[in-house]
Amino acid sequence: PAYLLAHAALPHLVAGGGGSLVLVSTRAAVRPFSGAAGYIASKAAVIAFAEALAAEYRNDNVRANAILPSVIDTPGNRASQPDADHSAWVAPADIAKVIAFLVSDDSAITSGAAVPVYGRA
Repeated sequence: PAYLLAHAALPHLVAGGGGSLVLVSTRAAVRPFSGAAGYIASKAAVIAFAEALAAEYRNDNVRANAILPSVIDTPGNRASQPDADHSAWVAPADIAKVIAFLVSDDSAITSGAAVPVYGRA
């Protein structure tokens, strides 16, 4: 999905004079756990892809960053982990605020970053 998003969006961002992409990785990409090697490797690639896009499109005023959520507080995650401490998980609305900042002009100096959005998890 990260590649397909970038492939579709980049021509429009470049033609429009710049913009921002926010890709979704995971904390596990930088703090792996056992039993998820394929998932972790693919999400680590998302970070590298964001860094590469940031370097490649710097002169086109296109920024690329990745967010790294821990466990997101969703109904599906609650159902699959009923005994977990849900209060430590990251609320989707809080992640949305970080994304809104990364696509805003307020973050114009930020590109190629892997931004933790861990909450207390």
